[in-house]
Amino acid sequence: MKTTIKKRGPILANTLAFIVLSFFFLHVVTCLSHDVSSFYWTYLLQNILRFKILILTILFATVYIWKLKPSSSYFLLLITTLVTLESFVLIFEEFNKLILFLLFFYIVISYYFYQIWNNEIEEPYYNANYDEGDLFQPMLFKIKVKVISDEFIETGILTNWNYSGLFIYLDKALEAKPSSNVKLAIEINHNGKTFKQQGSLITYNQDLRGLGLKFDYLNSDQHSFNWMQINEIFEDLGYVPGYLT
Repeated sequence: MKTTIKKRGPILANTLAFIVLSFFFLHVVTCLSHDVSSFYWTYLLQNILRFKILILTILFATVYIWKLKPSSSYFLLLITTLVTLESFVLIFEEFNKLILFLLFFYIVISYYFYQIWNNEIEEPYYNANYDEGDLFQPMLFKIKVKVISDEFIETGILTNWNYSGLFIYLDKALEAKPSSNVKLAIEINHNGKTFKQQGSLITYNQDLRGLGLKFDYLNSDQHSFNWMQINEIFEDLGYVPGYLT
């Protein structure tokens, strides 16, 4: 299914910065091992050629991360593995406590980046939870929702959700592509009560029947009817996206 990403968050930018800095980390520890200044440009060019497999992996990873592909997490693992192996080679050549400490620190940071990125690409506003080639409409149990904006008012059903956002399959396609700065609000009626929440458009399907929303602000006030409250009701009722498809 072809999905257009309207907004990319800081987690993506930080992940891209991390994989680029992974090379510079390896460059620095290599310089430490060979007692060469890391600001020596000739040696930097030599390391670019020496670690060309890592450079190519970083380039491929950049594309996959920018497109928020699920397989991008494997590239993160591969980059960490390559940097770790090359660092261990340096340690075996000549034991250096500083390099060993830096490597331990790098592995810990890599682990957290991997976990954070995995959580990011699994967010519901990036994952419709249905395929374009499905023979039937998604979700056997349908939770109706109304989407309201300055540009359109449509109805649809929830196909994927968590506390931070959701994905909606519209009853009919939008007449035009939504603008990049459009603000949306959703309304869900349950047991005679209307639950409302505002959010931002993150993704939409190219057939204009799917919208991914991320909520701007979540109020935990138990006396207000918003997404936090209806999401808790869904959890109590056992309404889990994976079980309702």
